[in-house]
Amino acid sequence: MALPTLSKSWVFTKVNQAIKEQFDYRDGARKQLYAIKDAIKSWTGWTVKGSSDAVNAAMDGVDRWTDYSKIIWDANFSWIVLEKPNAGGPGKDFEILIACATSPTTDNLYVHLSWAGFAGGNISTRPTAVDTYQLLNNVVWRNTAATTGFDCVIHAISSSDGDVGRIFMLKNNVVILYAAFETANNPVTGWTHPYYAAWAALDTTFAIFTDTARLICYDANAPAGWFANYLTCESHVNNTTPERVPYYNQFSGESPLYPVGAASTAANKRGRHGQLYDLWWGSPTRRVGDTYPDNGNGQFVDVGGNLVIPWNGSLYVPL
Repeated sequence: MALPTLSKSWVFTKVNQAIKEQFDYRDGARKQLYAIKDAIKSWTGWTVKGSSDAVNAAMDGVDRWTDYSKIIWDANFSWIVLEKPNAGGPGKDFEILIACATSPTTDNLYVHLSWAGFAGGNISTRPTAVDTYQLLNNVVWRNTAATTGFDCVIHAISSSDGDVGRIFMLKNNVVILYAAFETANNPVTGWTHPYYAAWAALDTTFAIFTDTARLICYDANAPAGWFANYLTCESHVNNTTPERVPYYNQFSGESPLYPVGAASTAANKRGRHGQLYDLWWGSPTRRVGDTYPDNGNGQFVDVGGNLVIPWNGSLYVPL
């Protein structure tokens, strides 16, 4: 098949961020989380609504995470609220709360979502919202049980218009975190808030997202509420097509790419609701870091697991 045509233009200034922390687990966690915050803040249209560095806190538009040392786990702890105005349409602002746990012996996180908006909060209390969705609630935030430092790499890409932002964190060539906040592509009529969110401390293989609904959305139609979506893929018989036919096409000699959609079985929210911009499933026989085309000038890359994303032609550092 011919390479797909991009729907968006993409920004790659936050890719290939190697974070090498072989000994100090806590400093590594701080640096990783700071890089993630910095990436989201850099995306077009995103702003900081408020923050805490465990010494000062307010919902005043100030980013107190000025360096990684400001990220604290303790009774007085760090948190930040990031906001994307009009993410779901005019007047529909989307917010993310990232908050450290109160235990100084863990690096667990709270990652909460809101459309109504977060308010309050101080150095010992998280901000709250009337419609909070808990993506993470005082749990491990990337898929590693390490208690010593480890090397990793973070790739954060975004569309130039700010509609789409995605983060991939890899350790030993395996994705240990996939986070995404993005406008739906071709959403169905009637969906009030056509926007997807994910924070999965997991690899990005087919079964992780096609067998379990991990893409979180909101709709205000009665009964209003959050609902989860599966990622979709072409399929036949009893599995996805790339899993059943994990080969180069024997006519063209090319490795196919399959568009990704979203569908839900949630009560009152059932249906296939749209697609994801410029995201594809690739063949499970391709390796992490394989590019399309594979001529050293890759326009797309297998980011890890089975997902393929736009790329800038540079060397991909999987780690």
